[in-house]
Amino acid sequence: MTKDKKLPLLRFSAFALNSFLITSRIADRHPTRFVAPARRDRGRVPMSSMFKTLTAVQKAIGALPVAMTPSRVNGKWHAPEFSRRKVAELRKAALSFDLDWVHDTARKPVRERMKGHKHDRDRPIREAKVAAALKKQPELVAAYRAKMKIKPTTLEKLTMSTAELVLKRRLAVTSGKK
Repeated sequence: MTKDKKLPLLRFSAFALNSFLITSRIADRHPTRFVAPARRDRGRVPMSSMFKTLTAVQKAIGALPVAMTPSRVNGKWHAPEFSRRKVAELRKAALSFDLDWVHDTARKPVRERMKGHKHDRDRPIREAKVAAALKKQPELVAAYRAKMKIKPTTLEKLTMSTAELVLKRRLAVTSGKK
């Protein structure tokens, strides 16, 4: 007797086997559901269905300056006939049909350098103030030292009477030390 050839045993998890059986049953009943989708042509530029023909593009360009801006009718604002997305699609279609496109809006100029911080912009003014204050500094120091000489020390406050302290202050002021 010849021995039957044994097929190799494939190991599947219960979940994988169950999902395979379910999908194969559905595929048998509904063959169109599991057909691979066709690949899109990636070289083609997708265009709106609104602007596929040259006459449609020319007609839309003829209405453009008014059709792309919002309008006010009887005190109420109405949306433009063409949204910005539609205008962009129309521009793309016009350029693909080699038509002139003159409806581009001017963009704001780009700032050449950054605005920076306020403390950086005010630095020269602050440095000028500091330089002016430093020029006055010797006079201010001398005035402060003269004032401190007039002021009695703690020892003088303890040893002298109030009349003697007032007399000392008056003598310092009249002699020009203040």
